[in-house]
Amino acid sequence: MGEYGVKLLDLTGFEYESYFMCDTMHIGWKGWLAVDQALISYYYEQ
Repeated sequence: MGEYGVKLLDLTGFEYESYFMCDTMHIGWKGWLAVDQALISYYYEQ
């Protein structure tokens, strides 16, 4: 939980994984897979 009581997805552990980030602002294809999986998990957790 963040300081405002919202859930955050921390992907900093994947910072140097190939194809996870395209550049500092854009998620790569591996990054989008992680985001999709996190969104699905969050949706079904509700």
